[in-house]
Amino acid sequence: MRTQIPLVILIVSLVSVSCNDNTSANKGKANNVKSDLFAHVLRLPATGEDTLKASYFADTIIYVPLETNEESLIRMIEKIWVNDSLVLIYCEQAGILLFRHNGQFIRKIGKRGKGPGEYGKIFHFDVIRDTIYVSPVGKRAFIRYTFDGVFCDEIKLNYEPVFFFIQRYSAK
Repeated sequence: MRTQIPLVILIVSLVSVSCNDNTSANKGKANNVKSDLFAHVLRLPATGEDTLKASYFADTIIYVPLETNEESLIRMIEKIWVNDSLVLIYCEQAGILLFRHNGQFIRKIGKRGKGPGEYGKIFHFDVIRDTIYVSPVGKRAFIRYTFDGVFCDEIKLNYEPVFFFIQRYSAK
């Protein structure tokens, strides 16, 4: 599991580089780290400041090229979820894509559309055990899928779930 943590940190840092916020609130905060239970948010240096060294956040970096084909072309990553054997990536153009840790593309999760079990753009997704929960734009529901890509159901809500947080507990 320790070898998987650097991969997660590398992916998160690459996403952070493409989403670097240069607002005045973030200037002067280079190299600050805010940590939560599973991830580190890196405040990358602004132009002209010292560079961020990989040793600041990882002792090992592993590069895993993702298999690409017509189904799995990635333009801009918006969300990543990683466990010890799988990687889920959401990008608006391709949808939710499932890869093995070696980079092999497995399948798309769900379909594009407006019908039951379909989504266009999504706000957020997360995983509980073997179920993927998706909050799509324009629906007052969570859509649930298995890792096999099978649509389970839609959990109807009285509001549109923009963001949600799944609290994970470990047995002690």
